[in-house]
Amino acid sequence: MIKHTLLLIIIAFMICSCDIIPDNSIAEMDADFFIVSKITGSTLTGRPNVVMIVRNIGENTGYNVSCDIQVQRGNTIIGSGFAYFAGGGDIDPGQQAQDEAIFWGVESIADCQLTYNLSWLER
Repeated sequence: MIKHTLLLIIIAFMICSCDIIPDNSIAEMDADFFIVSKITGSTLTGRPNVVMIVRNIGENTGYNVSCDIQVQRGNTIIGSGFAYFAGGGDIDPGQQAQDEAIFWGVESIADCQLTYNLSWLER
């Protein structure tokens, strides 16, 4: 867990030192979020998890930013996870937030496909 935390800190410094904005991703006057990083691993109790950082690259403040994650093995969805960034609070333009999704009904996500669906509201 300490290695994961150190890695996230290093990634955050690298990301904060430059603006990463995907082409055609900013809608005028809207909040717009993308996943900056996602690191899969496990919790101290051995549950699979994904630690994610999202960034608001839009021009408005977003809130209630969340990510639903489906875990799929082959053609079967075997589980899901949920991350809720900044406790549902405001994430201003240019700001980043981190959260962790824990997969309780899945023993491992190593051989699975993960599908990420970000959603948010805006001020």
